[in-house]
Amino acid sequence: MFHTHRKVLVSAGLVFCLISIVFGYSGGSGTAEHPYQIGMVDDWIELMNTPTDWDANFVMTADINLQGVSLTPVGDARNPTYSYFTGVFDGNGHIIRNAVITDRPTEMDIGLFGHIYSDSQIRNLGVEDINMSGGGLVGGLTGCSFGTISNCYTTGKVSRSLEGRNTSFGGLVGKNFGTITGSHAACDVNANGRRVGGLVGINIGTIIDSYAGGTVNGDGSVGGLVGENGYVFDETGGGFNPDYVGRIARCYAAGSVSGNRDVGGLVGNNGGDPGGSYAGVSITDCYSTCEVTGNSDIGGLVGADYTMTRPPIIDNITHCYAAGRVDANGGGLIGPPFPPIPLLLSNFWDINVTGQTKSGGGIGLTTAEMMTRSTFTSAGWDFVNETANGPNDIWFIREGREYPRFVWENNSPVADAGPNQVAYAWIDGIAEVNLDGSGSYDEDGDELTYLWTWSIDGNTNDTNGVDPTIELPVGVLTIELIVNDGFEDSEPNYVTITVVEPIEGSLLVVPRIINGRCGHQRITAILRLPAGISRHQIDASRKLLLYPGEIEADYQFITRHFEHGRVERVVIFAFFDKESLVDAVGSAGPVQLDVVGQLKTGRYFYGSDTVRIINPQRRPPGRH
Repeated sequence: MFHTHRKVLVSAGLVFCLISIVFGYSGGSGTAEHPYQIGMVDDWIELMNTPTDWDANFVMTADINLQGVSLTPVGDARNPTYSYFTGVFDGNGHIIRNAVITDRPTEMDIGLFGHIYSDSQIRNLGVEDINMSGGGLVGGLTGCSFGTISNCYTTGKVSRSLEGRNTSFGGLVGKNFGTITGSHAACDVNANGRRVGGLVGINIGTIIDSYAGGTVNGDGSVGGLVGENGYVFDETGGGFNPDYVGRIARCYAAGSVSGNRDVGGLVGNNGGDPGGSYAGVSITDCYSTCEVTGNSDIGGLVGADYTMTRPPIIDNITHCYAAGRVDANGGGLIGPPFPPIPLLLSNFWDINVTGQTKSGGGIGLTTAEMMTRSTFTSAGWDFVNETANGPNDIWFIREGREYPRFVWENNSPVADAGPNQVAYAWIDGIAEVNLDGSGSYDEDGDELTYLWTWSIDGNTNDTNGVDPTIELPVGVLTIELIVNDGFEDSEPNYVTITVVEPIEGSLLVVPRIINGRCGHQRITAILRLPAGISRHQIDASRKLLLYPGEIEADYQFITRHFEHGRVERVVIFAFFDKESLVDAVGSAGPVQLDVVGQLKTGRYFYGSDTVRIINPQRRPPGRH
């Protein structure tokens, strides 16, 4: 948005008009390619007070703290101009803190955003330490949403002003007609009203891969995730469009839920009020571990399921479970009435933990059975590492330790390939390198498998194990490590190995002909190193070795001489046992001998010479 100011200067009869153009916000033009930038409190205030920008694109460039700022919702359907927020707000992974709106007790559409409409998007945003209160349609992020909310979360508290209309309060959204994905709320929602949920008060849209984990308290239709799921529309065309029905998939709730009636660990009221059509209302692949208390129609997963208790009956709850304490008058999975014949047979509840043996649907099992994979796969649940129930890999389980959980809940393992290394090649140009993946970890405590891969001359190599030993040629190589916790791969991590070639010197071995039957007992090796190597660099604590046979020198000494009077060359004299060499070779003929030592850095140096061995058989004892 541009603000244009005109200043008129009069000088010597001439009028000069100076126009200064000031960019709004911290930058940007509001387009998708150049969104307005929100990086400070003043930017938010400008957004809040400029409804004409509520159809634009925004991106956060820094966290902002709204402590002490007098706020009104961005997007307000209750004002005379009906200015919804219809734009795109990308939090870009940043956080808005300390947003407080508590001074509108009789109004609705209360939240950081009041009302977001179709085609609007809010994504990648954290909202922490909120305090939202109003008459109804109150949410930590937005009061009412027809748009798309993805990868967002809230913490803090949401409550009802006593003067209000007593409906639709949620930790994230008060009333949802749109789509919520990958989001969560950790709010205390205390509304003393109807349609109260840890994430959403009433859902007439779609919620996927999301969760809530706060304390929820209300009067009726109270749920750990959603207060009321679905809205009845009549089949003659009145009421809501059938697209707005209420779908929940791959979600969970944890915490505590309390209320008067229609109280559930996940959903308080499923289907809305009695009557009409429930086509499309669904709860699929969900669970609750909430503690649930109330007076009537209480369930570990759903308090009152009108799609089950009143015709037409629709099996709209599939692959769900409950494992939290439920009040004595409630149902383990679904609240009363309790049918004589079990219904919803792909759903389960823990009879030990809930304390309930009855339910309006589902099958009650022991804790041990609830922590067994086959319990669920035999009922058609789609698990990791099986294909009979589908390819989507929705669930995983650590058998005997916990209940099933969503794959998206699993903490990804972290690979650590260790610090970069310098290795020293042997005289054949190959170094043995010990890799170290012991710094890799998994927050869930799962056992890890390790896959190391690297490329040499265009060929891919791999090995397994936490600390394998591999052979690498001279050069600089990058090795990739990926670990797997049994459910998913980590991001790759890399280690760089620099393999340093050995130093080649010149070697002279005497005698040139080695007679196995000769009484001479010593072989002398004279190794001259290249210029640039000083005697102080040599690790004199290590005796030189003679190959074949890996024969250690009996003794050795280091000297030096100067070539052309200026260039220093180190010369090492080493003496080896002749019989050990003859035994190591074992046959007559020419043989290459290698003498090897090390610098203090660990780098190898060596020299090679060829001698002839005769009479490799020793003189028999007693014969001369």
